Amino acid sequence: VQSANYVRTACLLMQGDEWEEKWGEHYHASGKVAKYADKWGKQGTNVWHERWGEDYDSSKGDACVKWTDKWAERLLPGGAREQWGDKWHEAFANGRGEKNGEVWSVSGSGERYQRWWGEHHLGGNRVRKFGHSTAGESWEDTVDMDTYYNPVPHFGFKHALAHSPQLRNVPLKPKPIDEKNPFGPGLDQL
Repeated sequence: VQSANYVRTACLLMQGDEWEEKWGEHYHASGKVAKYADKWGKQGTNVWHERWGEDYDSSKGDACVKWTDKWAERLLPGGAREQWGDKWHEAFANGRGEKNGEVWSVSGSGERYQRWWGEHHLGGNRVRKFGHSTAGESWEDTVDMDTYYNPVPHFGFKHALAHSPQLRNVPLKPKPIDEKNPFGPGLDQL
């Protein structure tokens, strides 16, 4: 067995309100782990969405990538709509990396606001922080601060396999071998 996968989907409908979410986890024997969630909900005139993911790769030291994207909207009387959200992304390996994000909103009258920010973790406790917004804000500074990130998933391939006795008990189907062509059809058949 080279990998273990888990996918869970839930859906709830109550008096016009809705909720749906899908979660997934993939554990590979090489040390790679991928996790994600995709959620959506509606209650009255309010709708929200959330997605997030985490990718770990122990074959590249302590590499990890994490991200999230959340947004919501509300229908207003008269058909106008207001929206808002935020998202961020971080990627680290071997004590260095970067974080960046965005916050945004659109009012019911169509007025927009966005603010972007970022951090470059340069190593040696040096971090360059920067950002700007549609309101005219702007900043850039390099500061002394610790770099913290968690490059280890709370669960690994061996744990996933140990928690999957039903999966391990599924018999593998034998693959038929063509005696005339035991290595397959080759590239000519692509």
